[in-house]
Amino acid sequence: MTVEAHHLVAASTSDTGVGSLVPARTGGTAGSSALRVSTGPIGPKLISEPVLRVSVADFEGSDPGRQHLVVAFTVNEEGKPKNVRLLKPVNQTLDSRILRAVRRYRFAPATLNDQKIAMNIEMTVNFEIRQR
Repeated sequence: MTVEAHHLVAASTSDTGVGSLVPARTGGTAGSSALRVSTGPIGPKLISEPVLRVSVADFEGSDPGRQHLVVAFTVNEEGKPKNVRLLKPVNQTLDSRILRAVRRYRFAPATLNDQKIAMNIEMTVNFEIRQR
């Protein structure tokens, strides 16, 4: 019997905020301006994650199916997690393994108006028991 970790992105926010209509000068007359439409930030896409298997013993007697932890981090412009920290821990053994794994995730970075941006992420990790 093994326990597998599954992630679920719970929320994300951009450091640059959400844009909608942004005034932009276009070289016309002094009093005229055109509006540039922005789709707002597009979140990062997970492209690589390490396989993480833990044993039931790692849960120190608690039910793995009822446990989850929440990790917060920033996906930088290169698609790497930075400032990884726990918001809701489970136990010291699992917490350290999950933090190491999250630091090895790789993302296609978030974008705003086709420019790569850093984005804050909160990720929930759920555990599922698998019979082998």
